[in-house]
Amino acid sequence: MINDKLHYQYLFNRENLMSNLGQNDEDLPQNENVSENINVPEIESPAENKNSPISDKKNPKWLSLQEHARKKALQFIKDPDLDHLTQEYITDSLSENTLRAYASDVKIFRRWCELRDFEPLPATPNVVANFLAAQAAQVNPVYKARTIERRLAAIAYVHRMGAFDVLPTDALLVRQTLMGIKRKKLVAPHKKEPATHDLIQKMADRTEPSTLTGIRDRALLLMGFAGAFRRSELVGVLIEDIKVSAEGMVILIRKSKTDQTGEGMTKAIIRGTTHCPVAAVQAWLTATGLNEGFLFRRFTKSGTLWPSRDHPAQPDLTPQSVSLIVKKYAALIGLNASLFAGHSLRHGFPTSAIQNGASLEKVMMVTGHKDPKSTMGYFKDVKKFENHAGMGLL
Repeated sequence: MINDKLHYQYLFNRENLMSNLGQNDEDLPQNENVSENINVPEIESPAENKNSPISDKKNPKWLSLQEHARKKALQFIKDPDLDHLTQEYITDSLSENTLRAYASDVKIFRRWCELRDFEPLPATPNVVANFLAAQAAQVNPVYKARTIERRLAAIAYVHRMGAFDVLPTDALLVRQTLMGIKRKKLVAPHKKEPATHDLIQKMADRTEPSTLTGIRDRALLLMGFAGAFRRSELVGVLIEDIKVSAEGMVILIRKSKTDQTGEGMTKAIIRGTTHCPVAAVQAWLTATGLNEGFLFRRFTKSGTLWPSRDHPAQPDLTPQSVSLIVKKYAALIGLNASLFAGHSLRHGFPTSAIQNGASLEKVMMVTGHKDPKSTMGYFKDVKKFENHAGMGLL
């Protein structure tokens, strides 16, 4: 059997790191959620079908995020003693976003080591600590403490995969360095403003009903709010997972941030009166003729509907696109777009529901929170002055 430590040392020496984790940023899979220093090319657009707003032509160059992550993010799993099925389970143990983030983080660490003639694997605690300090001191761009902490997690992960007995990331020196960085970079958490029901109605009213883009955006805004969806959940909804009834619609969420194993949950979306999310979704399906695949699609530059990749691991609309759509309509109704994002939809529903008298239990049924503490944060924000202890004292 090949010696694990020597094998992984070989894979991570300067020459092999270049090939195994990619010499160029173009080798990294596309990901709009991984923040720093990941510049990747746009996925090639399919040929347009001039006779129809919806093209069925498939692009053979398309790769799902999951497959791309397997091919690029963890190419150091090349031990001949690991069969294909084992490698598949290993890569499936982490989400696609985590795989891509780790791939980028390890590449950044490796390049930093190369410039200083340091060995990246196995690295010494001093090397790792100095790397963290250098990341914290960087000015352009400025990295947040949580980004630096993730870099450390990526370094730890590749060392664990290398079967090293002692992890440099566990050294007290490294932990103290990270703690000092977190204390120095301590900032109050910044939350995006909630898109409450009154704002959502105004945003929906600014969508253009005569265009497919406008019809889609209205459905996305109203459904995203009514179901308190996370961005990733919203873009991952499949048409076949929507069941419409007289009361509203029930949507199966196959996978979410708090359900990485895919046990699934359902969201009940109640019908509205003046701004009905169910009617908006049905109008979108009618206008496009879609009956399967991802509910929300993007458009080509010419305005034609982008054909579905028909892969459950790769939604046709990205989470970042949801944020851009929310910002667009926030600006159109005169708000500061920088204060709003995709999470504004999820934040807006419990805020509005609580103001309307909804109970904690009922709000949790829509948001999908498993821990009441998560939902209680919305109650505290809304009811700060209700029955205040200082009422009437001054």
